[in-house]
Parts: sequence; C-alpha cells; structure tokens
Amino acid sequence: MYDHPQTSFVYEFLGAANRLQGKVDASGFVAGGASAPIAAQAYFSGPALAYVRPHDLDLYPADGAHRDGIVVDVRRVVTLGGSVRVELEGSGGVIEAELDREAWRALRLEIGDSVTAVPCALRVFPAQSKT
Repeated sequence: MYDHPQTSFVYEFLGAANRLQGKVDASGFVAGGASAPIAAQAYFSGPALAYVRPHDLDLYPADGAHRDGIVVDVRRVVTLGGSVRVELEGSGGVIEAELDREAWRALRLEIGDSVTAVPCALRVFPAQSKT
C-alpha cells in the first residue's frame, strides 16, 4: 500500500510526500515550472497531481545534464542524524528531499544554489481526484 497507493489521499496519509501540480501528456508528467516532462506511468491525460516522497528525490547540479527533473533552488538544509533534509524552492513551490550525509557532502551545494530534483518514484493522479 505504501509503494503503490491507489489514491492521492492514501499516498499523503501514509507518510511525507511532495505534491506537484502539472499535467500529463503523451511525453509524461510536466510539472508547473518544469521545462521537460518527467517519465511517469499514467493512464490518463490532462491536469494532474504527482507525488514523490522526499527520499525518492535525487539531486543533481543544475548544469543541464539531467533534463528529466525540476530545477529548484536550495532554500534550507537540516541535518537529522545520518540524513539531511533539504528544502527546495522553485516556481511550483517548496518541496523536500532527504539524502544521506555522504550524498549531500558529495554534491557540495550551498543555500541558494540551483539543483535539478529528479524523482525516482513518481505517482500521478488526475487533479480532480481527492480520494
């Protein structure tokens, strides 16, 4: 149920989740403010809500090497034991990523730096679906 919720309500109920507004077309999910589609399985087209858990977001320097993500800026960094929670802000609002400390150190990012957030596991639901 956690990995494959059937509704957006269940997805949000079962843990931390980033919600992205956008649309689904033949090329995938296009988030508001994203220039490129993100690969996603959806059996519909039109307005959509996509969900991704903080630990299912990979971060890459925004150098254009990863086009299948959302370009955002590092807004805040909170170290929580062995993990790091990163608040990211873009035109679509604020999202959070959770990385282990080694992955965070390897990125060598500072507050204000741009990154591309690439979802590893994205679930998409029709926008009108509230249940």
